Amino acid sequence: MVALPVGALPDSPEFLDAAKKLGIAPADLVKVIDFQEALRREANRLKLSPPHIASGCLNLVGDLMNQYVNEEDKADMVTSIFRQLWTHAGLKSDHPEGSVKVAPSFNYKGEKY
Repeated sequence: MVALPVGALPDSPEFLDAAKKLGIAPADLVKVIDFQEALRREANRLKLSPPHIASGCLNLVGDLMNQYVNEEDKADMVTSIFRQLWTHAGLKSDHPEGSVKVAPSFNYKGEKY
């Protein structure tokens, strides 16, 4: 799991290291963080309960997988998501940190998304 200190700036060493560990550009990490915050604000605005938030997010992930992930890559994607969630929840694992295989990029009709 990659953790960022609260308030880490996009040009800080911690932020750049996190983006590198995740295998994404720092600008894309900023977008992901902004997206997470937008989801939190919307969930608060709608006064959704934690189970409803989780259900909505899982349904969205499932829809994305069905639309963008090749059939032969879906098992790796689900395993990667499960392991990320397991680690984020702070559960103990036999897998050393950083050893989790990251699933392939989302694909649509054979093109990288």
